[in-house]
Amino acid sequence: MAHLSVDSTNEEIRKNLTYLTNAQIDECKKNFKKFDLDKDGALNLFEIKQLLEAIGQSKTHLETVKWIKTIDTTGSGNINFNDFMKACFPSGNQEPIILVGRINKSTLAKPATFFEEQFRKNKGPTKDELEDRVKKEALLRKEEREEKKKQKEKEESKARFAEKMKAFKNE
Repeated sequence: MAHLSVDSTNEEIRKNLTYLTNAQIDECKKNFKKFDLDKDGALNLFEIKQLLEAIGQSKTHLETVKWIKTIDTTGSGNINFNDFMKACFPSGNQEPIILVGRINKSTLAKPATFFEEQFRKNKGPTKDELEDRVKKEALLRKEEREEKKKQKEKEESKARFAEKMKAFKNE
């Protein structure tokens, strides 16, 4: 995966993560920026502690340092956007998998699932859901057309009846 920053364009990000939509990429950027309090493009120890507290998973200093080390690929002690995206979306996976085998098997599994849950919550409708919507809309339009046709026939019938009544009264 090429080095990504929070300022990378969605097109640059999608070169490596082709299955993500613009909305999903924007959501990842928004979540990263939300916790990058000093706006330096990386989540430091303090910001990671804030993130963990925000999701109800407060950790000790040592646990937080350990968590950062499992994600930090540069050895800087920070989680940059590139590390963040690699952790959330390893190449070839359409669902975010947060460091399978490292975090998910550790005591830090709950904080790791925060990103997975955010992704799933913000994920758009599936192909089947879209097809169902289209079918339902087509059925509704068909029912509306049939209702209009019945209404028109009813009005025409009333008009014919009124004509016959008028002719009957004239006789």
